[in-house]
Parts: sequence; C-alpha cells; structure tokens
Amino acid sequence: MALSKISTNQLDSTATPTFAELDVDNVKVNGNTISSTNTNGDITLDPNGTGDTTVSGRAVITGASTTTYDATAVGGQDTAGTLKIQNTDNNADVFAAVDFNTNNDRVVNRIVSSHGGTTNNGFLAFVTEGSGTPAERMRIDSSGHVGIGTVAPSNAQLCVENSANENVGFILNSNASMTQNTLLVATARNTTDGTYNHFQCAINGVAAKLIVYDGGQVVNATNSYGQISDQRLKENIADASSQWDDIKALQVRNFNFIGDDLTQIGVVAQEVEAAGMNGLIQEAAWYNAASNPDSEVRKTVKYSVLYMKAVKALQEAMTRIETLETKVAALEAGE
Repeated sequence: MALSKISTNQLDSTATPTFAELDVDNVKVNGNTISSTNTNGDITLDPNGTGDTTVSGRAVITGASTTTYDATAVGGQDTAGTLKIQNTDNNADVFAAVDFNTNNDRVVNRIVSSHGGTTNNGFLAFVTEGSGTPAERMRIDSSGHVGIGTVAPSNAQLCVENSANENVGFILNSNASMTQNTLLVATARNTTDGTYNHFQCAINGVAAKLIVYDGGQVVNATNSYGQISDQRLKENIADASSQWDDIKALQVRNFNFIGDDLTQIGVVAQEVEAAGMNGLIQEAAWYNAASNPDSEVRKTVKYSVLYMKAVKALQEAMTRIETLETKVAALEAGE
C-alpha cells in the first residue's frame, strides 16, 4: 500500500484544494472499511458490524452507457445508472429490500425481492402499513402474474382479492369527452362455437351465473334479464298505440354474417327503417376484420323493444280472435 499525490493545498484548510489521491486498496474510518479493486473499478462501503451506510440528502447514480436494455439478461446488466441491491446469502427465502422509514426509523413501506426458496425463481412484493400493521399489498411472481390482495396469483395474469366490504374493482375514465371504451376485452382466438368465454360471472367454487361466449352469445343461470320498471320512476304512463301494422310489416329473415357460416334468424336494419320503425335503429362504429375492418358506422336493431311491440301486437290479435270466437259461437247457437 502506498500514499501518493496529496497536494500541499489539500493539507491547508484555508486554501482551495486542487486534487488528492489515495493510492490504496482499503481505507478504514473508525472501523468501517472503504475498499476498491482495480479489476472492475468497484467501490465497497463495509460498515463495521451491523451498522448502516448513511447518505444525507439525496443519492444520485449517474453515468453514460450505450448498453441496450435486455430484460432476459441473467443476473441483470452491468451498466451505468444502475442500482444493485444484493443479499449474498443463498439460503431459502432470504430477501433484499428497499425500506421507506419515518423519522423514528420505523419501516412503513417496503419493496421486497426474494427467490422464495427457489434459486432461479423470484418475486417482487410491495408492503404498506395500515393502522400500525404492515402487510403485503401486491406481488409480482416469477411468471409475471400480478396479485393484489393475494400472495399466490397463480390462476390469472392479474389476480385481485379483497375480503373487505367494498368494491373489488373500480374503473373510471374521467374525460367527459371520451369516445373510446371504458373497458375493452379482446382475444386473438377467432372461434364462435363456445370454445372459450369472453366473460364469466360466478359464485366462487359453486357455479357460473353469467357467461358471454366466444361468439357473443349471452347465457345466464336464470334465463332472465330486465329493465328498471318501478312506477315511482316513471311518468306520462299511457296505453301503447297499436303495433299491428308495424309487426305485420316486418320481414323475418334467415342470414349469416360475412366471414361466419352460422345461420341466424332476425331482421335487417335497413328493412326495419323502410317499414317506418326508425326508433328501433341505432348507429355506432362496429369493428369486424372480414366485413368492416375500418370500424365504420353500422346499424343495430333494438331487439328488446321489438319484442315488446310484438307482445302488444299479440294482445291485439288475441282481442280479434276472441271477438271472432264470440261471433262464431253466436252463429252456431242460432243454427
């Protein structure tokens, strides 16, 4: 070990220092070691015992590097601007962490990295304190599954659990002029035969209650759907006008959609308009890779309203039938 290159000014507390260089392998200050190696330029701060290395103010990690980010690099990447936190113990369930403390040195929040007992697998956990008790709130496991409220998010890419009496999820777009989807669910698989479900509601471990199949079919356990119908919410209540002519004018068709060989029964929006029932038509952008790849505006039919028009027309038909039955009975009685 040699000591060299210490300027005269460096030893004068009243002068502006120009440079100083300690050409040593290790420096000890009150039992704490600062060491450096020539092989890779690393500098090691080694507190004596269990003490901490404290940086007062902010710590800045800076440097210039042309290394390209590689998420698959085993052991990380040695490049400028990188903070590496390492626990050198290889025992099961050891961890490294970043703690966020209060002024009394109480850990209130923590980010934990651990291999969970498996050397080549790791997870990242986020801990916060609530009512004086710290608890894990979110975890990213070794497969990239994200768990919120669970430490075992193995059954889905995103798994959210909540035992409190509150909403499990809430999605809000606060843009009052938004024109997109509040929630978009999509898949790359293109089938319409019930191979998979777009959406399912279920009582956990008991039974499915609502399913939206791959072809868009909606199925529920009770065969029912409805609309709010309380009289206390309505006004201008009056008998509906005759629907006889409208229902009679409908053309019920068989068809299949372009790119789909499933034969269906229904109506054609333009023919419904031609019959004078414009109120049953709604227009909106509709994407279909085969027939409308540019998501241009297309027409839809309010089938649920059409069904109520049919009920009214059926009532009218029943009245006519009953009138005819009365006349027939009178004629037969006169014979």
